Amino acid sequence: MADRRPIAYTDGACPKNGQSDASAGYGVHWDGGQYPNVSEPLTGRQTNQRAELTATRHAIETAKQYGHKELTIRTDSDYVYKSQTEWRHNWEKNDYRGANGRQVENRQDFEDLRNASRGMDVRYEKVKAHSGDRGNEEADRLARDAARRAHR
Repeated sequence: MADRRPIAYTDGACPKNGQSDASAGYGVHWDGGQYPNVSEPLTGRQTNQRAELTATRHAIETAKQYGHKELTIRTDSDYVYKSQTEWRHNWEKNDYRGANGRQVENRQDFEDLRNASRGMDVRYEKVKAHSGDRGNEEADRLARDAARRAHR
């Protein structure tokens, strides 16, 4: 097991998000290259938000496989960042209902992410998209490549 807290950049892509022929993919880029990067088509419902959440869950599961108890996730997704740093605790208390009283979209993905995070200290950091951050740019490339390979 590595001595330092690993850092994973995560990203999702869905070029035709919201359209019936959308295809999505996700990417995980490991800072320092200590673990295999990931570029995978998304299974199930094809949306950008699901791809972002799946990338995050995959990074957590990988860190666990390598024996880590801590992980830093760097994401350009407001949705992932805010869901995990601001909204999650209230959603869980309210049976995944938002402030508007309606069911939170992607509930199963959030529950899967919560389950993957058990026993882990996951720190979320927001990075600016398309700003030249090498790790973020690489995660974006991996996600876009996977979306292009996705089959519907």
